[in-house]
Amino acid sequence: MALLSESRIYNDLLDLSVKVFEVSRTIPKDYRMSIGRRMEESVLEIGDHLLLANNAEGEECVRHHRLAMAAYERLQFIVNIGARTTVCMTDKGAVKGVSIRQQAQLAAMMTGIGRQMTGLRKYAEKKLRARNNGSVMPTG
Repeated sequence: MALLSESRIYNDLLDLSVKVFEVSRTIPKDYRMSIGRRMEESVLEIGDHLLLANNAEGEECVRHHRLAMAAYERLQFIVNIGARTTVCMTDKGAVKGVSIRQQAQLAAMMTGIGRQMTGLRKYAEKKLRARNNGSVMPTG
């Protein structure tokens, strides 16, 4: 088992985490605790589950990869909510919780991470299937 900190996904996730915390600081105060905090929690949860998956084997490893993917999808959902939420109107137009530019930057970073996570999950499932004679589910 390789150290997670030596992998590409680790560095990409660190970059994403920094960006999420930067974006959450720019969200207007009324929405920071709901949208900003949930974004921060989701990106940290992705890291937690990837670390746990890296240190686990078999069913536990697959379970943590699936939970990391669920947190990833939740982060996507919250970012999209922030981008669609109008927090106030100015003479220049609507101000969004997450700007379109911020949403695009996060989406670009998340795409690569999502692909890496999918590959890691599929690899863990393949190893588990080989161990369980073709089934991802445990044998009695």
